[in-house]
Amino acid sequence: MKKYILLFLVIVLFSSIYSQDTTRVAADSSSAEPAPVQKEQSFFHKVRHFFEQNIFLGILLTIGSICFGIYQYMQRFKDTRKKTEIARKTEWNLEDQKNRSAEEISELLLLKTYKEKFGKIQLVGAPGIDSVPVNLIDTFVTLSLSDTWRAENQFKPECKAEIEREHRILNAKQVMQRAFDGDRRLLLVIGDPGSGKTTLLKHYTMCCIENNTKELGFVNPVLPLFFPLRELKWENGEPASLNKQLHKWAERHEVNISAEIFYQWMQKRNTFILLDGLDEVSEVAKRRKVCRWIADIVAGLGQARFVVTSRWTGYQKLDGIEIPTSLWRADVRPFSPQQQKEFLQKWFQAVTTQENILKSKDQTVDVQTSEKKALKDADAIYGFLYRKENQNLQELAATPLLLQIMAIIWREKKFLPHHRFMLYSLSLNYLLEFRDLVRELKPLIPAHQAVQVLAPVSYWMQEKRTDSVKKQEIYKKIQPILNTFAANNRKVTAHAFCENLRDRAGLIVDPSQDECMFRHKSFREYFSALYISDNPDNPQLLCKLVNSFGDDWWEEVLRFYINQCNADRFDIFMSELFKAKISRELSQTAQNLLQTLISEAQAKKITALVDFLNSKKTNENQKRYILESLRSIGTKEALAEIARFAQKRVSEGKAAVIFTGGKDRIIIPPEKQKVKNIFTEFPDSFYNPWEENAEYIRISGGSYTFSVNKKQVTVPDTYFARHPVTNRQYRRFIAFLNNELNEKKIKLTVDLYLKVLANVANTIKGFSEYIPTAHDILLQRFAIKEDNKRFLSDEQPVVGVCWYNAVAYCLWLTLLEAASQKPGENIQIEHLASFYRLPHEREWEWAAAGREPDGLLRPYPWPKQKGKPTKLLANYEKMVGTTTPIGRYPDGATPEGLMDMAGNVWEWQANKYESDRPWPALRGGSWYNNADNLRCSARNNNNPDNYNNNIGFRVVRSQSC
Repeated sequence: MKKYILLFLVIVLFSSIYSQDTTRVAADSSSAEPAPVQKEQSFFHKVRHFFEQNIFLGILLTIGSICFGIYQYMQRFKDTRKKTEIARKTEWNLEDQKNRSAEEISELLLLKTYKEKFGKIQLVGAPGIDSVPVNLIDTFVTLSLSDTWRAENQFKPECKAEIEREHRILNAKQVMQRAFDGDRRLLLVIGDPGSGKTTLLKHYTMCCIENNTKELGFVNPVLPLFFPLRELKWENGEPASLNKQLHKWAERHEVNISAEIFYQWMQKRNTFILLDGLDEVSEVAKRRKVCRWIADIVAGLGQARFVVTSRWTGYQKLDGIEIPTSLWRADVRPFSPQQQKEFLQKWFQAVTTQENILKSKDQTVDVQTSEKKALKDADAIYGFLYRKENQNLQELAATPLLLQIMAIIWREKKFLPHHRFMLYSLSLNYLLEFRDLVRELKPLIPAHQAVQVLAPVSYWMQEKRTDSVKKQEIYKKIQPILNTFAANNRKVTAHAFCENLRDRAGLIVDPSQDECMFRHKSFREYFSALYISDNPDNPQLLCKLVNSFGDDWWEEVLRFYINQCNADRFDIFMSELFKAKISRELSQTAQNLLQTLISEAQAKKITALVDFLNSKKTNENQKRYILESLRSIGTKEALAEIARFAQKRVSEGKAAVIFTGGKDRIIIPPEKQKVKNIFTEFPDSFYNPWEENAEYIRISGGSYTFSVNKKQVTVPDTYFARHPVTNRQYRRFIAFLNNELNEKKIKLTVDLYLKVLANVANTIKGFSEYIPTAHDILLQRFAIKEDNKRFLSDEQPVVGVCWYNAVAYCLWLTLLEAASQKPGENIQIEHLASFYRLPHEREWEWAAAGREPDGLLRPYPWPKQKGKPTKLLANYEKMVGTTTPIGRYPDGATPEGLMDMAGNVWEWQANKYESDRPWPALRGGSWYNNADNLRCSARNNNNPDNYNNNIGFRVVRSQSC
């Protein structure tokens, strides 16, 4: 401090001298004669001259010196006090200080390990840079997640504030900020294979390490604790404690952190616990235990926040797999076109930059040139994907892993295969051999030989139900196969082969020093399917596949297998499936899988399906599955077999599909019933030719006490569509608007439809504002907004459509029929009341509740004796995790035969929820909602221009408006 005071005094002295000299100079300047110039000046005179020329600098220096001196004094005071405090603490509790230091060292080691493992990723398939990592942030594209919890709340009338901002697609950050509201401390992230769930958790981990926790919604810093659930250790049939699991994980990565330190962190620190891959706990019974284990951990660690990831097939309530605690579930949405473009740009940018760095002698790169080339490559593949003829590729491109594989292939071949199995086949051949050949390097062994090694090993791992195996164990499996190859007369060792797969091809990784695993489990599943396909003479392999039907561990193998089958193998598989006991009663998830397999099969033969359909040994459940399968195949031959079967059953006094309670009805009529005037002849049902022969059932009118106002109301006879409108039916409407529906029977023009639509819209508040004048925008406005493939199969109820869309669809049906009766422009709006529309709540409730023999209304659509909702009666409470195709719950039908009046999708109603509120009512509950919403009297509402993946609609044909 003394030296700063001395410096201050010197500056003051200089300032004083300067002031005196300035006075003297001013006095001397009045003399007529100039002062003699001195040849030499003393140091003092030079300093004085400097201050004469820089008066302001002198002042600033003086002030600065004073401030700096004060700052130094304060710092020394703080340092002295800090040292005193530390010394005092050390004296008070030396042992505690030692423990704290050990924890600090452990934390640094853990975070360093995370940063090394998660901070960079390998760009699989990039020529010449397979061993060069890039920063995760350089290629990470923020995922979009569906805010499903908010979707449920939006239907509660009291949640007005929530409703006004509902149905926003939230990115990962926004979901995180909302996930931990109130007492809830668990976020469950559900996604398809390859959707980026693990990468998302790695990104969260890096955000915590880089002190970006505020972006995740955390006010204070948090300690991330990442753990892959596939590495769970078990003690006495139960998962070991989490602190032991984390200790073992750290130990496997050469980090010595005791279980006690992990325990202390979780008890005393704000921790962010990331549990990856619930579905990778392969045995269902063990997965149930893990769910309870997670719930117990959440309850015991009050300061921790949790994220758990799983494939959606691995988290099924129907299988009893559910984490029994309050949680927020967010589903990873498929990559949107914009996200695909962003990913491709980042991927090609990272590849090009790293490749140019390696080529450059001085490790520099022209960033502008790299960006230009990367954008050109990204635009080229994006343009190819979104050609009209490549629509099937667009669905594959919505999965990040498959999009990266596409980028790999495109970079070298400039084309893409059109189905999933071939996509993997080309990609893996490229990684195993072609990439080295284009660089004039000789592969360790040819790709076809590598496949011969990997296929049986993958199937062996699949049977073991494990993702990782001991290296010595896999070496023993691989070496005998390698010994059969002659590679330049030298023996290739299993060790060298695995290192090549890891370092060159990028197919496997080392989770620890003595273990290895596939980089992505879909590679193992692909090779397993290939092994089964390449060994058709081994009936045990196909038998294993069939007996595993419905087991999510085998689902991807099944899909890969069917995707590459020829027609004969497809037929053999169907024969073996319907021979097996497992097919006698399939869960809804298994039925969905069957339809997925049929849709993804490249070749389909119906011989086995038809044989089993007509066999006396086939039960009614199996026949319904087969009918649905034939309908999905949809060829003339398949539909003819359905009609033939229906005629046979009718001639025998039976029905093709039995609906319990009420009249038996067939799924497809043997002859399309033609009625000139349904309101003259009043048949029990009719088939609408404008709606792909959708069946409408007459619900006889009557009087009852309406649940909304407790008043007696009278309902006339009304024809209700047996099912909600399906994706297939709604897509015909969009095709019409796009002038793509070329059917001779259609006499209605798009221009006339739009003219009448505009007139009708003017009579409904808010409707005219919803309809844009530009046709391309109108097509976007009326299109299905849901882009998740789990909701988009042809026979699922259409979702992602708002109330205005539903009204427009009904008007389209009306005008189609009216135009066929009165061609041209002689369509009067007042005549439309007797045609197609949405039901009113009083009509819907009467159709659902009806009147039982005792004269009372039913609480649920099915007969009273069936009791409360069960998994056999309706799709509700996320038991299936998506909508189910129409007709899946025959036991839940009304006595008249109306299907899905409870569960699956909410149904838009024609009337307002309240007279003073312009929001339409909703009825019926959905796949997402609980059992209370399935009551015939339950009602909800939504904004007429909102849409959701649990809202659809049903059409009625009536003479009343």
